[in-house]
Amino acid sequence: MFRLVPRWIVGLIGVTLVATGIALGAHFATQADDGSPTIGEEPTPPPTPIPRRSAPDLAPSPPPTRGPQLTPEPATPQPGVCPPPVRQTPEDFPEPPPAIEPPGRHVEGGTSFAEGYVTVHLPAGRQFIIQTGWSTDADGVYIAIYDVQAQSPMIIRGDGCETWRLVRDPAADVVFDEIMATLEVGDSYACPSPGRVTPEDFPGTEKAPSLSQIGGQSAKGGAPLRVGDLTLQLPADREFRVGGGVSSPGGSFLWVYDIETQSYLYLRPDGCETSRFIRDGAADAVFDQIVATLEVED
Repeated sequence: MFRLVPRWIVGLIGVTLVATGIALGAHFATQADDGSPTIGEEPTPPPTPIPRRSAPDLAPSPPPTRGPQLTPEPATPQPGVCPPPVRQTPEDFPEPPPAIEPPGRHVEGGTSFAEGYVTVHLPAGRQFIIQTGWSTDADGVYIAIYDVQAQSPMIIRGDGCETWRLVRDPAADVVFDEIMATLEVGDSYACPSPGRVTPEDFPGTEKAPSLSQIGGQSAKGGAPLRVGDLTLQLPADREFRVGGGVSSPGGSFLWVYDIETQSYLYLRPDGCETSRFIRDGAADAVFDQIVATLEVED
């Protein structure tokens, strides 16, 4: 059922996680997103990045009111046991990384952002770009926060520990210290706010691919469908295609294609929705039902 996908899809679904926090930080500071998807040799679902937004639509959409609630295994991460984070400046690099805004979700300060067990409170009066990564390995979960004004990124691990920051402006230290001082590590698992894009966000994707190009497994609604640790309750009287791929970080992901609306839903193996690509607004109700009723094996 699962297959590898071309590199451009992987790049749009997640950023590349390198071996160490320092290397990831350098990559985070220098990676650019050209925003111009092209069809690869192997037919795959359409791109699903989160588009750049401008004020007043910078705050993320509220998370779903229903969805998977996972019991942490092993015990919930606890703060206070973090190793000292690495702090770098451009002078620490043989070739200082250019100050290029990374791809990600643009978020206005004065709001909060949750991922896994971690909730960060972003200082008001500033703008941020947030990337997140997920993995079955707890050490692979991270939240990368880029302070737009200071042109500086930091990385927070899934247990609430800061691992790295790159400071181009001393003001970034004040901002990042405030984020870490107010950070919360909870005992319930939170999914990040999913992205929603349409063909208007990516001209040239208005025409849906043929079913032979989509691939995946055919599935009829009305009966449970087990995929890995997830059980999907697909709405009755509809037909779907279900498939998956591999991204880095995050490992495998699942996509559900609603044939009637020619739209995609993307899920992580932990049951969190990451994004949806909507060609017909009727797909939102279908996908909302799938997300609200899916089951995750403990």
